[in-house]
Amino acid sequence: MDLPLGSIADLQGGVVTRAQALAVGLLQSEIGYLARRGAWEPIRRGVYAEADGGASVRIGAALLAIGSRGVVSHGSAAALHGLDLLREPDATQTVLTVRPGQRGHKDLDGIHVHRAGLPRWHVSEANGLPVTTVARTLVDLTRALSLRDGVVAMDAARHSGRVRLEQLEEVLADCRGWPWIRRAASAVKLTDPAAESALESLSRMFFSAHDIPAPVTQFVVRSGQRFIARTDFWWEEPRVAGEADGLGKYAALADLHAEKLRQERIEALGIRVVRWTWDDIWKPAAARATAARLRAALGRAA
Repeated sequence: MDLPLGSIADLQGGVVTRAQALAVGLLQSEIGYLARRGAWEPIRRGVYAEADGGASVRIGAALLAIGSRGVVSHGSAAALHGLDLLREPDATQTVLTVRPGQRGHKDLDGIHVHRAGLPRWHVSEANGLPVTTVARTLVDLTRALSLRDGVVAMDAARHSGRVRLEQLEEVLADCRGWPWIRRAASAVKLTDPAAESALESLSRMFFSAHDIPAPVTQFVVRSGQRFIARTDFWWEEPRVAGEADGLGKYAALADLHAEKLRQERIEALGIRVVRWTWDDIWKPAAARATAARLRAALGRAA
């Protein structure tokens, strides 16, 4: 898109309306020609983008469609921020938030509109679009989804440095009394920036649910001053190390062999290693068996 239309598009996430294109001098026939040859892609009725626009284009079109000062929020905000989530948001649905005082805004095809307070410090910008801050996005997602979703997302964001604990606590204070805010507050209390994967985050919740003592996370095992290994979890009294084996962790045969040698070095120090996978803590029957296995290891080692 040539200037000034390109400048307009940049301010709207890469999209323009038919009315805006006509206002800068394009003819209706020219708009049709650009769409037919694939240079412009119709995103919504009367809204166009360059064909290689990506997710921000769909979201920008949704903002234009509701015709207000809406702010990208929830799963759509997570997509713009590039946050790691337990479950990927629905790419066909754009989620926006408008302030309660704004009238006439309702759900449209592919657009879900929330009404909620939006202090200006809860709003930032991504790809030229107004979007809830990372901290507000995480709190909103936890309120809308589940405690598991919230802990996984918050752990990942804190681990990567995208958000600080105090920022999450500030949003909680601003949203006091809102629906499901207690769930978000619980997630903030449970979050741990040391978690390196979703499985590690879920493992901590698994321990709590099955009355397993909380371990130290990311513990460094040494023999004297010599580094031996770093374990996902560590129980000091019984000297038990826990390893959460995520998808693809040992995809190559060489990785699997290296991990076997690593475990042997740990066990040579008299440490017991207990391992589990996603299925071991996710499926109810398997989770009960895993909890029993881990409790037995802790008790027997003691």
